[in-house]
Amino acid sequence: MWFLYAICSGLSAAFLALIINIGLKQEDALIMTSFFCVVMTIMLIAVCFITNRFENFSFSSLGKKELISLVLAGVAAGVGYLTYFLALKNGPICYVVAIDRLSILYVVILSFLFLNVKVNALTLAGSFLIVLGTYLISCV
Repeated sequence: MWFLYAICSGLSAAFLALIINIGLKQEDALIMTSFFCVVMTIMLIAVCFITNRFENFSFSSLGKKELISLVLAGVAAGVGYLTYFLALKNGPICYVVAIDRLSILYVVILSFLFLNVKVNALTLAGSFLIVLGTYLISCV
């Protein structure tokens, strides 16, 4: 099931880039990112209500580690979306999206450094190809 979710996530990211580039190019990126996050929050809260996810949930049940992780993840996502909107507003969509996808490489490096995830020859080869592909797309 995770594979289907990952494909949907990629398709959603592609549509997000297109929609931002087509519909929001002339607008203020900070305001548009803020509105985008409000719409996304309302949609996700509605899904939580529809699927009864709030039934047994309590913020008091979260530990300090979970709360810190949520705050840091929220800040990282906010910075990510804001800079993504700014990049799409000011740069060519294909270049911006290609460079944004270098996040795969960042995850490989950071997970190796902080989570002790093993990196093998295939991981290194794939990372190299991602960087090469990004370079080729961005320099054409």
